Amino acid sequence: MKSFKHYELELLKLGKVSKHSTKTRGKIYDKGKVYLSNNAFTNKDYELYDLGDLSIEEVFSTIKGKGILLFFPDHIRKKRIIGRGRDFGS
Repeated sequence: MKSFKHYELELLKLGKVSKHSTKTRGKIYDKGKVYLSNNAFTNKDYELYDLGDLSIEEVFSTIKGKGILLFFPDHIRKKRIIGRGRDFGS
């Protein structure tokens, strides 16, 4: 489990994952939609990572939960090399 202290993180927004459904060719796909605090990342590619179990240590308690990382790279990376590390091509 990874752990962070509350003052090590910058809270950008409190919110709720909204239910979003898409209907295509008679099938319904249920999804979750997250709204960011501003439009700075509109039309940018992102990578989504599962951080697993996390906890945030607050002043009087520790809050446990699951974590995801929404990463916006400075430049577009090809899917075939994401997560391969420096050993790609060897």
